[in-house]
Amino acid sequence: MAYLQDIRRKISEKEGLFSFSELHLINGAHCVIAGHKGLYSVGADLIVIRRRGGRIAVRGEGLRVLTADQSEIELSGKIFAVEYLSE
Repeated sequence: MAYLQDIRRKISEKEGLFSFSELHLINGAHCVIAGHKGLYSVGADLIVIRRRGGRIAVRGEGLRVLTADQSEIELSGKIFAVEYLSE
């Protein structure tokens, strides 16, 4: 679950510099989001994640939350689109 934390260590950045959301989409089937503020809604075709200054909407098919902790959320399924929604 510490995928993005490992990347931060490898590039010698301090944790405090990453106060924004980071999103990594891998092969349209796996997504890792860091810097979130929690889940807003979860469904098989839409997962919405809170972030500072808005939300991230992940649209697809067969979506599911693999893991979620205070720093990262990991999703899987057939991902069609990722949208940043302002509040």
